[in-house]
Amino acid sequence: MISTRILAALALVGCFATANAQIELPAQGTLEVNVPTVETGSATLDSSYFLDVPPGTRKITLELEGASARDIDLLVRIDSPFPEDLTTINDVFGSAGFVSQSGFPNESLVLADFAVPDLAGTRIFVGVVSFEGQQSTASLTVNASTETVGNLPIIVDFDNTPGTADCDVAPWNDPAPFTPVGGNQATTLGEARRNTMLEAARLLSMELYSDIPVTINACWEARGGDTNGATLAGARGRALFSNSPGLPEPDLLYIQSVATRRAGTSLSGLSGGDQTAEADIFITFNTDIDGNVALGNRTFYYGFTPQGPTGNDSDFLSVTLHEITHGVGFAATFNETGRLVFNQPDVFTANLVDNRTGEGIPLIDPSVTDAQRLDVATSISGLQWSGPESSTSVRNTDATRDEGFIRMNAPLEYQPGSSVSHIAQNYCELMTANTPGCIDAPFRSLALSRPMLHEVGWAPSPDEPTYLGLMFDRSRDGHGFEFALGGQDADGNDVYVLTFYTFETLGRAPEWFQAVGTIENGVFSGTRNADQIGFAQFLYDDSRTPPQQANPDSAGQVVLNFNNPELSTACNDGVGRDGVSSVAVLQFILTRQVDEWCVEPLTLESSRPADDFGGLWFAGEADTGWGFSLENIDNGDGTTTLFVLLYVYAEDGTPVWFFGLDSFSDLSGPLTFEMFQRTGFARLSTFGSLSDESAGSLTLTLTQPSSALDAGNRISVDVDYLGPEGGEWVRDDVAIQRLSLPRP
Repeated sequence: MISTRILAALALVGCFATANAQIELPAQGTLEVNVPTVETGSATLDSSYFLDVPPGTRKITLELEGASARDIDLLVRIDSPFPEDLTTINDVFGSAGFVSQSGFPNESLVLADFAVPDLAGTRIFVGVVSFEGQQSTASLTVNASTETVGNLPIIVDFDNTPGTADCDVAPWNDPAPFTPVGGNQATTLGEARRNTMLEAARLLSMELYSDIPVTINACWEARGGDTNGATLAGARGRALFSNSPGLPEPDLLYIQSVATRRAGTSLSGLSGGDQTAEADIFITFNTDIDGNVALGNRTFYYGFTPQGPTGNDSDFLSVTLHEITHGVGFAATFNETGRLVFNQPDVFTANLVDNRTGEGIPLIDPSVTDAQRLDVATSISGLQWSGPESSTSVRNTDATRDEGFIRMNAPLEYQPGSSVSHIAQNYCELMTANTPGCIDAPFRSLALSRPMLHEVGWAPSPDEPTYLGLMFDRSRDGHGFEFALGGQDADGNDVYVLTFYTFETLGRAPEWFQAVGTIENGVFSGTRNADQIGFAQFLYDDSRTPPQQANPDSAGQVVLNFNNPELSTACNDGVGRDGVSSVAVLQFILTRQVDEWCVEPLTLESSRPADDFGGLWFAGEADTGWGFSLENIDNGDGTTTLFVLLYVYAEDGTPVWFFGLDSFSDLSGPLTFEMFQRTGFARLSTFGSLSDESAGSLTLTLTQPSSALDAGNRISVDVDYLGPEGGEWVRDDVAIQRLSLPRP
């Protein structure tokens, strides 16, 4: 429901749109633009500008700044020039792919690669629309950047109410004394409230990506309650849009903050006129919580850190994060009658299905009636979320059926403000309706709700992988993984291989797991097979084809997230990581046990030799099912340290691993390692002892870091695996090749 200025009555005169734009814009720089004289009641379009987007560009910022107070607008078309036969102003704006059309002389657009597919290499055409006024000039500044969009700027307005007479901003300035707590150094209650609200905005801004700010109006209102329960707060977005620039799905309503983000302009630029005084999100907090009217002697807790297991106050930071998340799109638009409130489907509801019979019927399907929507919304378990990213998330620990759908809150009696627009409480995360019995509540960051926000339009501008090679969590000695680029799939997407070496559940025996997948939005996840397994221990049986197959009894999913690891609980575990060049968050679920690790490179990229032999190696297609990881470190004294991890199978087909470590002054001859088998501690533990037992030898001949089997690289292995059914694993002088691609 995008609104535009009332321009239909204006005739487009002096139009000189041409099929071939004549003036090439600089990828970096400013160009002076002549703004012609336009008669009263008229407008004109200058469409003579174009830009061939340079390779590697992730976003383009266009800024149009007029030299006078007259109104000018900025328009962009992708890949093709503005048509020649435009006769009305509606035709002009309708022909543009992106517009900034406020009532001001200054306009700006951000064209990001998430809104413009294949932005790099695209030709964009730029138009300037002038309205009545005397001739003047304007400057058009272009900045084509290889950087992604930044973290979402969130602005909190404590001084204006959202137009509700009973909603008061005075509690933000309450002078009552306050004792600093949990990192909040405020000395008055009002300051404590503001500080925590700003901290919540800061945390959420680190989770989402946009160059277009979001403004919040927040106030307080007596909303009642009793000793057993109360409404802590409520939130709403200001407006919804459909079919506006950059939105991925036509005819679906998107929340205002998503629409402006993808359109690359402010609310004024998107909808026209002057909307600068309007907030994007309105939040109301319940003053009766702090006033001892509701919840007995419980109040809001305003600390930045959790209050601990003995605290029972309502966590204001978590409440605020929850409400802002609603305001950026985590909400459906059908009500207690099942009716779509705006007589048009929204993107949140588009992800909801009726899965009571296992058919996964979309709730926006034209065949679904209001009564049927209400029926499933009060079915306890039938209302489910079907978004593919969240359904396959490692955080989806209570997946329903093989599809991995997520249960939504659907109590037997419809509860406005609670039903439908929350995750079922058994997930224990930020966007559940409530969190009784959740051991790790409150929740300070998005988890399962992060991919759900991606599916309502917030797909992030990703952090690319910052490291390829061996990684580990320094609080879990003896465990780790190799993360390597394996190649490309049929669509040209990079395919990565993650090989995880660890110990079985009780920590007595080594085992290894593997996942193959792609990176989307800065997150690697294992590609699920037909059995919904994305991360597995593989068993070897040469009577099968292929001989190595996933063990369904020791399988699950894995995610390696490069986005804002500093916000994760795992990277805030009190373990010092000063000086670490980069970290990521490893999340995995195996046999329904979930863990989250803060991981870092085993070695620095700067320590790699010029001839980098690091990566995953194997013996070619004729001898599959085993391989090894190799890391090489230039010691700076003429020697190179090599660390090798050998992944093989025991006689019974179970995976085992060995390691060797040594330094060499000359890599040209055969390199022999003493190999060890390690006994460690369970992967869900953060402490335990390690013991190593000599298990044999491994000899490498390295000629060149090549993916060719005939490049002269060879290996010999003779190791004994331990245990009651121990045995020997041997290879004698076989050719090897690097499986992974060279590291950048």
